[in-house]
Amino acid sequence: MIKMIVVDIDGTLAYKKSKVSKENIAAIRKAKEKGICVVIATGRNINKIKKVAEQIDSHMDKSPIVSLNGGMIHYWDENQIPEVTFKHPFEPKDASEIFELAKKNKVILFAYCEDDNLAYVNKKTGLFIWFLKRVSKRKIALFDKVKEPILVMKFICYGKNENINNFRAEMTKKKFETYAWSYVTKGTTNLEVNPHTVDKSTALKQIATEMKIKPSEIVYFGDGENDLKSIQWAGLGVAMDNAPEKIKAEANDVTLHHKKHGVAVKINELLEENQ
Repeated sequence: MIKMIVVDIDGTLAYKKSKVSKENIAAIRKAKEKGICVVIATGRNINKIKKVAEQIDSHMDKSPIVSLNGGMIHYWDENQIPEVTFKHPFEPKDASEIFELAKKNKVILFAYCEDDNLAYVNKKTGLFIWFLKRVSKRKIALFDKVKEPILVMKFICYGKNENINNFRAEMTKKKFETYAWSYVTKGTTNLEVNPHTVDKSTALKQIATEMKIKPSEIVYFGDGENDLKSIQWAGLGVAMDNAPEKIKAEANDVTLHHKKHGVAVKINELLEENQ
């Protein structure tokens, strides 16, 4: 019996930026009418999640939200504001070391801070920084100008393929969690870095335990590296058709492309099977 459905946003639930199709909205509402909890789990920060969450009525039924790849868990309060109930930032010394290693490997960093309105960078100019500043709606400050220890939740990293590959190897050696990121241009690679053990799956395990829901009762939809452990952990891990082959290979099932409302197609199929 399905008790929880978990959906990633980019490349999964949303077909364009923060827009959810009417097909996906309708299917999710049907699932909720059956008493199924629908949880969003994404690499986005909460400021970029709310618009999506409200389209599927998460604020109305107070469904939990996993943000920053599991770095934070949010529950809606009585005023329909998503409050942080769990957070796992980098240790300040680890954040400082990552900035040093980025400098060594010629990698540009954009550090999402605990403060939703602030990000630290090691370079204030360039297309990558402009893009992230614009989409995150955060003020930016240079890390080397900071005198007090800072709490970083997640890093987004950008650089030439060779530089990022070397940097990722160092991050992995130090046991930080790393995920390839979707914003890619020719000759460059992007990477997300989270603290050790921080992953969507660890946050979802916490939520499921609190709600007394077993992994076998959970369906997970995703398309990226940051979805892999959750796809493997859930009773039914569903990859989108637009997911890389290595993600599809680990899934129990593959649904249609996110632009063809793959989430809705699979949810409707599951609801029919469970009537």
